Formats: sequence, C-alpha cells, structure tokens
Amino acid sequence: MATMFSQEKLSEVFLYRVGELDLSRDDVQMGTIKTGDGKGECYITADPNYTSAVKSRTLIAKDQETYIRYMGIPKGNLNANEIRARLSMPNDWNQERNGVSEQGLTANEYCNVRKAMRLIAAGDGDSVKSYNGIINSLYFPMEMDAFVEENIVISKDKPLILKSLDCRPMVVVFESVTLEAGGQIICQGGTVISLWTVNFTKES
Repeated sequence: MATMFSQEKLSEVFLYRVGELDLSRDDVQMGTIKTGDGKGECYITADPNYTSAVKSRTLIAKDQETYIRYMGIPKGNLNANEIRARLSMPNDWNQERNGVSEQGLTANEYCNVRKAMRLIAAGDGDSVKSYNGIINSLYFPMEMDAFVEENIVISKDKPLILKSLDCRPMVVVFESVTLEAGGQIICQGGTVISLWTVNFTKES
C-alpha cells in the first residue's frame, strides 16, 4: 500500500518540481491511483482515444530554456562528457538547410535533429549549437503535456502505460510510486518521469 499524503504534507521538492512546470498545488491530482482497480488497461495520456487516469495539463515551451526547465534536468547534474558518453552526437547541421520543413527533412536529418533535441534536454545544448536555427524554427513554441499525481500503486499484470499524443513530449510527476512485485511502467513515446518516493513490495 502506498503511503497516503494529505495536501498539506506534499513535500517541498515535489511542489518545487510542480512549480518548474508553471503549475501550482491546485494542479496536483490528490489521492492514490491503483492500476489494478480498473477493468481495462491503466493509461496516463492526453490522447482522447484513451481514458487517462490523470488529467492532462498543456504546457507551452516558448523556447529551449523553458523546454529544458519543463524536462526537469538539473543544471550541472551531468557534465558534458557524461552526457556525450550516454547519447550519440550528430554531425554539425548544414546551415543552408535551416529553412526546411519537418516533412522536407531526410531520414538522416530527422534522426540527427532528434539526437540534438535529446542533448539539449540533457543540458548539453552547447555541443549542438549548429542545430539551434532548425530546431527553433521547427519546434518552438512547443506543446507538451504534463500529468501531476500524488500517489500511484502499480500492480502485477496491470502495468501503467504512459502514452504520448502525436509524439509530443510528456512530463509525469508523482509524489510517490509503489511498485508491486511484477509491476511495470510502459512508455509509448517521449516521456520524463519525476518522483520522490519509490516503494517496492514483495510477493507474499
């Protein structure tokens, strides 16, 4: 069973993260979700074709700085060498291609732009400065989806499915997560999860 919190006892770090999303305490969905309680699969999504266990909040990242803040990667959390060791580096962007539409990107260009976006989100935008023009023209301002829930219990055979809408980035924030034995979180699309307390339960 997940630890229960009243609204007055939400942790400061949790509320700070909520504030980073330009949201407030009033945007937190209070209580505890249990994935095993429903008959069907448990989704958190902005896709209207699915029932979401948590209400979505639309964020508008007006620029790269706002995007990085919404993604929640602390500055200085990883140094540049650590980031580059974990994420592949694209070749420098051809500035003559700055005016191209997303549909006009070649498969290789699209792949490289996505690599650059991941590096920016991880805090190493300096390594891909040549991509600023094309990324700013294609993706900013950017719509993102946020979901803020107090507690969730993820049951065996009833995974939590995080499904993005039309490949839009989604940010999911929990005060606490209880992962029962065999419980799973499935991400379908680009997702960042922020949480502060993780509880694990064993099979009896």
